[in-house]
Amino acid sequence: GLTGSGFYRGSSFGRHLYGLRAGYFALDRTLVGVKAHYLRSNHDWGGEWLTAGPLLRYQFTRTRVSPFVELAYAWGRTWTGVRGAPNFDPRVQYASFAPGLNVRLGPYLRLETALE
Repeated sequence: GLTGSGFYRGSSFGRHLYGLRAGYFALDRTLVGVKAHYLRSNHDWGGEWLTAGPLLRYQFTRTRVSPFVELAYAWGRTWTGVRGAPNFDPRVQYASFAPGLNVRLGPYLRLETALE
């Protein structure tokens, strides 16, 4: 079935991250979806980044507490920040691997955490 969209926000070391993810369980315990990030840094060398791309997640169990791994790839752009720096390229591409854990709070609600 369709998973609910997830929105998250984080802040550390002068960086603010906002994200959105949504997906569909296409196979048993396997989610296919999309993921987007907006990152803003308050440092002189920082700037703003906007990325989006596909994600693939595998849930190891269907129990109340369920570990998972998530693979994602994203494309995007960055602006402001260090434009005058040598070899500056505004294009962004990255792959990510995120192990995590989610906990079922109700029939349609889960709380999760991941290390990305």
